[in-house]
Amino acid sequence: MSAKESDAEYLRSARSDGWNGPSLLWVGHCNTARWAPRLAQEVGKILGMHGEAQRIDALVAWHDPWSAVPGLGVGGQHHGAHIEVFWDNVANESAKARFLPRDEAYTGSYASSIEDPFAGYAEYDFFSIMHPDPMASSKGGLKNGQPTFTTLPNGNWDKVAGSASQLSLGDITMLGDLYKCNSDRFFAEQSYKRGLSVTTLQYTRGLSHTIASDIASTQEWIISKDQAEIEEWIRNKIHEQMWQLSFIRYMPSDNAFAAYVDTNRWSRRRSSGAAEQRYHWGRSFSTFKDWVKTGHRERYFVTDMATAGQYVTGIMTKMDPSTPILQSLVWSGNWSSCVEQIKAQSLINPDFAVTHVIQNSYWDDLGWGCCKGEEEDRKKNLMYIGSHMTSEECKQKCEEYATCGAIDVNTTGHCHVFSWDFDCNELDYTSCERHGSVSWGLPKLYTGGTEVLNDKQRLPVDHACLGMAAGGDEVWYGSEKTARAKCLMDASCMGVFKDGRDHYYCQTRPSRLSDGSTWMPKGMPMNLSAHSHSTEWVIAMTTNTGIHHQLIKVSETQQEAMRFINTALSNETHPRRITTNLATHWGGFVTVMSMTAPDSGAPYWSPPIERLQRYGLNQPYAGYI
Repeated sequence: MSAKESDAEYLRSARSDGWNGPSLLWVGHCNTARWAPRLAQEVGKILGMHGEAQRIDALVAWHDPWSAVPGLGVGGQHHGAHIEVFWDNVANESAKARFLPRDEAYTGSYASSIEDPFAGYAEYDFFSIMHPDPMASSKGGLKNGQPTFTTLPNGNWDKVAGSASQLSLGDITMLGDLYKCNSDRFFAEQSYKRGLSVTTLQYTRGLSHTIASDIASTQEWIISKDQAEIEEWIRNKIHEQMWQLSFIRYMPSDNAFAAYVDTNRWSRRRSSGAAEQRYHWGRSFSTFKDWVKTGHRERYFVTDMATAGQYVTGIMTKMDPSTPILQSLVWSGNWSSCVEQIKAQSLINPDFAVTHVIQNSYWDDLGWGCCKGEEEDRKKNLMYIGSHMTSEECKQKCEEYATCGAIDVNTTGHCHVFSWDFDCNELDYTSCERHGSVSWGLPKLYTGGTEVLNDKQRLPVDHACLGMAAGGDEVWYGSEKTARAKCLMDASCMGVFKDGRDHYYCQTRPSRLSDGSTWMPKGMPMNLSAHSHSTEWVIAMTTNTGIHHQLIKVSETQQEAMRFINTALSNETHPRRITTNLATHWGGFVTVMSMTAPDSGAPYWSPPIERLQRYGLNQPYAGYI
């Protein structure tokens, strides 16, 4: 195979993860600098850019969804049209396709944070490298043809459209949005430039959720897959006698760890003496609970805790003894119970404020089989049915629901997701297994010494086998295929009995009718599995935090959470800042926002309301590099 053939074969090859290899771009006759804009266009197409004239608002008026007022049923701001096409001047049908609107052509996106640089409507861009020339695709060509379109209004942009020699600012912004360049590291670095520090951080599957606040602190961090390296770095930082440990995080998509330290988070900048802290990371939630109890007995207080993937992490810090602090942790599998305890604690003097919230979501393997239950009860609590799914895929689907309770998966990959009101304490294999693949044993003849003796103790066919014939006066019999199907549908059926050409499906092996009788036992399905889902909430409540009023919101979606946060941040008379923000297993958020007393320095349980704060939700994270 030649080098060229080898390259082509590599480019055609596919991988099991769905990636089809790099895209092949033949430069062809584009061999001088004057072809650079054309090459940029082709690369842009590979990256997901479309022709600017293919935008929804290019030819017709359009209302964007990003500026729509929620709940009023009205669209957003009016945009377009931006060009008028002269269809009779367009060379052919293929050329006309360049002006047909495409839903996937970029027009903007929803915000992922209050300062998301790529949020909202993207203005129509006549300067885009992807915008066609008015003379392009004309029947008469560039020299003798007529324009294929004019810009609106009044042809003001006719000489600009199609003249770009490089990416415009709009092109760069679009690519930044498409490829989520606003990652956790980008967000943190931009925050550092504003004098902010990361004050809340959470990692979920491939996403980060970050809050940065002005707490007059310097911050450093490390990311590594080596747990020992992280611990050594933490020890060295604390022994420098100016740092306090703020976060330890597990990054599940990369199987890596991150740690952050601050100079001014939990105590004022120190001139001597290391911060008195203890930290925990592990996979056992019960061990974490014991660690917290031990720390409280020794007058340490939880200043950070988080769960991600299989890990739970926590940090406890000793505070200045001149400021008496009390802390209580609420542990409950029921959010409504948590709310009641929060209300009760907030009425105690001194009053408690919520300082941290985590959700420990885990699965228990219930064993082989399906969730047993009455058919009506299964239907009532069934939230989702999927096909061709593994148990892990079924679990992930369940976690998209706030009330995820249990799943079972049958041999054909049918996934059943139930709410937490469904009792899956008992298992069988018939509740979810109807036509799944089972293993049938080899036919056994009724011959031989022990078989003859055992046969005397067996029931006759009309008592051992199931179903009634059409007349109702004898047991059912028929073809082998039908007998097998009936046996699969009946949980009490243990096998198929054959005598001559007649086949019976039976609850136990019957006595023989002739020397040629055979018994074919039904095997049990091998790949059935059932799993229950549990959630435990942990809420840390602390006194003497400077917090005097709080709002707590459980949001089903990112958009709902952002509306709540933005409203609270921008309130002119009672502004609030984010104390803690938790991404839930179903894709929503639990957000705690607080009003605090005027800034009096560390410790910062919640950022001061007069200081700047910014946030980013559902951002991709840079991960381990």
